[in-house]
Amino acid sequence: MSDYTPTTDFSAKDALLTGNPLKKIQGADIDAEFDAIETAVATKYDSADLATQAQAEGGTSNAVLMTPLRTAQQLAGQSFDTVTKSKTANETVNNSATPQDDDDMAGFTIDANTDYAITGLFRMQAKAASDLRFGTNSSVAPDTIVMDFHIGAGSAVITSGDQLNGDSDVAFVTTDTDTEVLIQVWGMLKQGGTGGTFTLQWSQWTAQVENTVMQSGSFLTLSKI
Repeated sequence: MSDYTPTTDFSAKDALLTGNPLKKIQGADIDAEFDAIETAVATKYDSADLATQAQAEGGTSNAVLMTPLRTAQQLAGQSFDTVTKSKTANETVNNSATPQDDDDMAGFTIDANTDYAITGLFRMQAKAASDLRFGTNSSVAPDTIVMDFHIGAGSAVITSGDQLNGDSDVAFVTTDTDTEVLIQVWGMLKQGGTGGTFTLQWSQWTAQVENTVMQSGSFLTLSKI
């Protein structure tokens, strides 16, 4: 790729006296300029040299340019060894015992034939009457998924079902006060021959007209093993 640099100073010829042979502009001067321009233009990228979405996601071409949109699409199409998703704002469930996708800890990319370690920490405002329920939602059911839940802070007890085993099963925590609880989670996911996405779900265990809150700063991490 080259830049165009003028080879002849044409304006300097204006200051030369009449009769000076250098005052003339000859065909060779013009040819040299057009040759330099042609070389510069021919070696520059054209508007047609922008990457397509397939090229951006595939990462196979070194002869096209990436726009900001294509860069975002390329990153969205990649899977990384460790991905952490955290809550940017409080999320509230009221009067619902149906597990729902978390607003933030959703859409983890899961590669085929890959094992993952799962870790997380949830700050919850839970009520004694409604309790808590956890589940998962996968676009392609994993071969194995096991998650253990443990109360790290707060006055609460874990009842039967503290281990989530299988994509559609749930785990639940029963609190004996209405104070904040800190829930630690760890587990593993083993994906088979088809990749997909993984999403955390949660709700009340018993539907009650009261707020159950997952607080901002809660997070979930999936790491390739």
